[in-house]
Amino acid sequence: MLFFGWVTGSPARAQEVPRPVVAVFTIENQLSPLSAQDIDSLTEFLSAKLGEGGRFQIVPRDQIRERLRDQQRDSYKQCYDQGCQIEIGRELAAEKVVSSSVRKVGSHCLVTAAIYDLRRAASERTASLRRACNVDDLIGAVEEIARSLCGASSEPTPAAASVPSPVVIQRVEVPVPAPREKSVGLAILFAAIPGGGMYYLEKWGWGIFYTTTVIGGMIMFVAGFGADSSGLTIAGGLTYAGTYVASLIHSGVAAANWRDPDYRPPKSASTAPGAPGATTLAPSPWQLGRAVVFPLWTGRF
Repeated sequence: MLFFGWVTGSPARAQEVPRPVVAVFTIENQLSPLSAQDIDSLTEFLSAKLGEGGRFQIVPRDQIRERLRDQQRDSYKQCYDQGCQIEIGRELAAEKVVSSSVRKVGSHCLVTAAIYDLRRAASERTASLRRACNVDDLIGAVEEIARSLCGASSEPTPAAASVPSPVVIQRVEVPVPAPREKSVGLAILFAAIPGGGMYYLEKWGWGIFYTTTVIGGMIMFVAGFGADSSGLTIAGGLTYAGTYVASLIHSGVAAANWRDPDYRPPKSASTAPGAPGATTLAPSPWQLGRAVVFPLWTGRF
């Protein structure tokens, strides 16, 4: 019986691998458009993914929050610097800490994470990914980072050691901002102020032209009455009324055909020039800029 127990119990003891205790700190948000609730949800997701494979024992986040409150007493502040995280990790009897951040760089967000071994006082594994700055894409990034951090543990389980890490080919989708639009109704409403409709459409030269012309017609109209000059009065009235009506019509038509001067669509459907399947797009009317084209019925101003 002793021999049988020794034979059957030895493999079980051989397969038992101590699981390190890991403290996962809140993801640091560096200028990304994510809300505090999104950051908290991503941090919970990272903790769950790290503990999912049974490789790590995860310190409950409530214990980390409670320890931080004890240190700050009256106020609760996040702990992002390495010194603070190491101190809190040791107080919680953790063997490792996970530090991560989401940082906006250009039109993308960089997600970085690192496992720091408190016993060796050195980083054990780092991972980083680039994704679009929205929650859906960043969820996938956090999942891949957690998988990378788990697969690089210094104490792998036999199952993990026998299975090679998969090669992941990533495709980065670059978000294209939608062009701005202008309302015809608002353009005509703004045109109630001489030239205001063109200011609303960001056509400053036309706005100044209509403003000065309407004001000049009003001055001529008033001066004609003072000088008993019917010709000057009629000319001023026609200038004032005609310019006012022209401003209303011009503002409405221009708003209906307004093009965003700052919008530039992508030149290629691929993220890398010359990549397989890359599609080159033809020049778009959006790229024509702020050109003024006559006559008015061409629809572009």
